[in-house]
Amino acid sequence: MPRVLAIALFFVLLIFAWVWSADAQGEAPAGELGIIAGTVLDKSSGDPLIDAGVEIVEIKKTLRTDLDGKFSIKVPPGKYSVRFFAALYQGARITNVIVLANQTATADASLVPEGDAAVEVVEVVADADKAAEATQLVRRKRAAVVSDTISAQAISKAPDSDAAQIVERVPSVTINQEDDTVIVRGLGDRYSQALLNGSRLPSTDPNKRVVSLDLFPADFIESINIIKGYTPDLPGDFSGGLIDVELRDYPDQLSYSFGLSTSGNTNTTFQRFYTYEGGNGDYLGFGKGFRELPDVFPDTILDPRVPSTTARQRAFAGALKNIWDVESETAPINWGANFSVGNKWDKWGFHFAGLFDSKYQNHPNEIRNTFFNRNTFDDPDVSARDEFVYEHSIYTARMGGLLTAGYKPDDDNKINLRAFVNHQASDEVFTGSGTNESEGASVALSQNAFTYTEENLGYGQITGDHVLPFEFLPTGTQVEWRTAWSQTTQDVPDQRFTLFFQPDEAPKPGISPKQPSLLRVFSDLDEWLTDNGVDATIPFQTWLPFTEVWRGLPAKLKTGFAYSYRDRDFSLRRFNYRFPSGTGTQYDFSQSPEVLLRTHNIGATPQFFQFQELTQLVDFFEGSQEIIGGYAMVELPILPDTLRFVGGVRGEYSHIRLNTYDRQSNSRVINLNDLDPLPGLNLIYSPVEDMNIRAGYSMNVSRPEFRELTPAQYVEPSGIRTLVGNPFLQSFDIASYDLRWEWFLSSVDLVSVGFFYKDLSQPIERVALSFSTIDVDSFKNAGGATLWGFEFEFRRNLGAMLDYLPEGRWRDQVATQLPYFNFFTNVAYTPSEVDVGEAL
Repeated sequence: MPRVLAIALFFVLLIFAWVWSADAQGEAPAGELGIIAGTVLDKSSGDPLIDAGVEIVEIKKTLRTDLDGKFSIKVPPGKYSVRFFAALYQGARITNVIVLANQTATADASLVPEGDAAVEVVEVVADADKAAEATQLVRRKRAAVVSDTISAQAISKAPDSDAAQIVERVPSVTINQEDDTVIVRGLGDRYSQALLNGSRLPSTDPNKRVVSLDLFPADFIESINIIKGYTPDLPGDFSGGLIDVELRDYPDQLSYSFGLSTSGNTNTTFQRFYTYEGGNGDYLGFGKGFRELPDVFPDTILDPRVPSTTARQRAFAGALKNIWDVESETAPINWGANFSVGNKWDKWGFHFAGLFDSKYQNHPNEIRNTFFNRNTFDDPDVSARDEFVYEHSIYTARMGGLLTAGYKPDDDNKINLRAFVNHQASDEVFTGSGTNESEGASVALSQNAFTYTEENLGYGQITGDHVLPFEFLPTGTQVEWRTAWSQTTQDVPDQRFTLFFQPDEAPKPGISPKQPSLLRVFSDLDEWLTDNGVDATIPFQTWLPFTEVWRGLPAKLKTGFAYSYRDRDFSLRRFNYRFPSGTGTQYDFSQSPEVLLRTHNIGATPQFFQFQELTQLVDFFEGSQEIIGGYAMVELPILPDTLRFVGGVRGEYSHIRLNTYDRQSNSRVINLNDLDPLPGLNLIYSPVEDMNIRAGYSMNVSRPEFRELTPAQYVEPSGIRTLVGNPFLQSFDIASYDLRWEWFLSSVDLVSVGFFYKDLSQPIERVALSFSTIDVDSFKNAGGATLWGFEFEFRRNLGAMLDYLPEGRWRDQVATQLPYFNFFTNVAYTPSEVDVGEAL
C-alpha cells in the first residue's frame, strides 16, 4: 500500500506542476482576478438550465450555462450584480456579489417559468448569500422522492470531521457508534446502500453490508444525499436509506489550503491508555507487516495440524512474535493534518486533497454479558452465561487521498475522472474480568484481547455526460454513463486472546487451558467490485388526441441499464498452544505468557506446550454476486405547477455464488438466484408554490450477504457471542409507503412532517443459538415484520426574529449578527415489530 500511495503522489505532483505552469502562462496574474461561478436551475422542476444567459451587469459581459446549468467567469475584484435570463423564463438578478482577488464568489439562481399567460418579463431580485442557500432547497423541493441533502456549504459551517457525523443531522438518521454504519428510520446497515458519485461501494467489514461512513473525510465531500424513497433509476436493493456521497469537484481557479486540527476528551486524553508492544509503523497505520503470518507457514492448513517434531514445533511457534502482555501509557491529544490543491484552465480542471489523522479512544467499564433462556419465550428462565466488564482502548490512524479531474470540450459534453484512496488502521485492547457459567461463579476470570485491523478502500470512476445533437431526437436529450472499479481489503493479523482463571483457593490467577486462551487468529478479506450504468433522459410534451386538454406540458422519459459484479475472497486461520500434561510437567501457570511460551518450552511431546492449528475448512470462502438491472420511468405533470407523477418499474436480476464448506460434506456451493420487478410510484402535490405534499409507494428487495451465508465462525472475547452464517437464507421483499408535508418558509427555512410504513416479508433477522457449551449468533428468515414512524424537521435563520424585536439601539447592533445564526432541530419516532417464527 505505501508503494501505491507513493506512485499516486508522484503522478499528482506531476499534474500539479503541469497545472501550475499552465496557470503561470495565462494572460493575467491569478492574484489580479477573482471568479463569479454558480448554477442556474428551473425553479419548477429543479433541473439545471442548459444554455441560459448570464450577464455581469457592471462590465456588460454575457456568457451561457453548460449542460449542468453551471457557469464561471473571471472578473476584476469588486461588487457586482448578475442577471440571468432564458427563453420562456422570468428573469432574475443577484446583487451584492462581492469578488475578491484569487477567490470565487457564488451566484446561484432559480428561474421561474413564465407560463402561457406571461406578457412581460418579471425580474426577481435576491441577495447573493441567500441565493446560494436557496438553490439547495430548490433541489430538495423538486426532488422526485423523500430525501435530504447536505451541501458542501452546510458542511463547511458544521464542526463534523467525516460523513458519519454529517448524516446524523438528518431526520431519522443515526450512526451505530461501534462501527459508524448508518441506521435510517430504524433499519440497520442490511437495509441501506452506499454510493460514491452514483456508483456502488463495497464494504471493508465482512460482517457489514455498507461501508463505514467515517472513511469519507468532510474535506473531501461536495454533498451527501440521503434518499429515503425510491424511484426505478436507483438500485433496487435498499429500503432504509440510500447514501449517495458526492466527492468534491475541481475549483474554478488555482486554490490551495493546508490545515491542522486537534481534539481530545476527558475520558481519554492524558488518561491511562492500554496498549502492547507493536511495530514502528503502528502510529501511521502500517503495522500489518509487523504482525502478518510469517513465510514459514504454508498457504494451506498445516498437515499434520500438530507438527510432529520439536524442530518443526519451534520453527512455527518461534516465527511468531511472543507478545502477550498488556502495557499502559498516557494517551496524548488527537491531531490531524490536511491539504488540498486544485486548478482549472480552459477545458481542463483537477483537484487533489490528502489528510492524516490519529485518534485515541478509551471506553472504561464496558459491560459485555451473554444471557441464555432455559425455558420458553412465554415463560422465560433467563440466566447469565458470561458476565464480563472490560477496559477497552482503541487507537485509530487514517490516511486518505482524493483526485478529481475533468475535461469539458464544450457546453454539451464533459468527462470526469475520480479516484479515492483511504487507508485506516485501528488497534484495540480489551482487558477485563468476569465469570463464566461453565467455570462457576466462584472462579474469577480475566481476559486480554489484542485486535489490530487494517482496512483499505481504493476507488476509481470515469463518468460522461452528453447532450445528444441528433435531429431525430427531442432537443435536450441527455445521456449519462459511468463505470467504476473499487477494491476493499481488511486484514486482521495476529489477533490474540489470553484467558486467566483463579479459583477461590488459588493464591493468584493462572492461564486457563480452555479457549479462548493463548489463541492467535489471522484473517484476510479482499473484495473487488465493478459498477457500470447508462441513463438516457428524453424530454417530451404531454398530448391527448382530439382535445386541447393536458397538452404542451413539459415531461420526461428516463430509461437505463446497470450492471455490477463483485468478487470476495476470505480466509481465517487459528492457532493455539496445547497445555503440557503428564509427568515431568514443571510450570508455574501464573507466570506471564511471554515467559511460558519461550522457545525452549515449546515441543512435540506432552510435557511441552504444543503449537497447533485449529483452522477448519469452513474458515475459507469465495463469493461473487452479479446484479443486472434495467428500468423505465416517467415524470409527468398532471396539473401545471401543482401535481406531478414520477414513477415506473425496474427489473433486477441477482446471482449469488458462494464456495464454502460444511461439516457434513466438506464442500458446498451455494447458488441464490432471483429476478425481481421493483415498481416505484410518487405523487407530489404543491397547493402553493412553497409547499409540497408527497405520497410514495415502492417495492424493494433485500438479499443475503456473503457473511450471512457462510458457516465460518469468528472468535470474540468472552461475553461477546461469535457469529455463524446460515447457507439456507433467501431474499425477501419490502413494501414501503411514504407521506410527507414540506413547507419552505423562505429561501433558507423549512418545516416538514413525515409518516412512513414498511411491510417486510420474511426478513433476515439475527438470532441467538446454543451450540453445546457456547452461544452463537446466526441468521434466519423470520415470519414477517412491520415498521412505521413519524419524523419532524425544522430549520430557521435567526435573522427572521428581527421583525419581532422592539426598537432600540441594541436592536441595530444584533441586526447585523443574527442572520449568521441558524436553528436546527429534528425528531423521529419509530416503533417496529417482528415475528421471529420457529426456532432453527
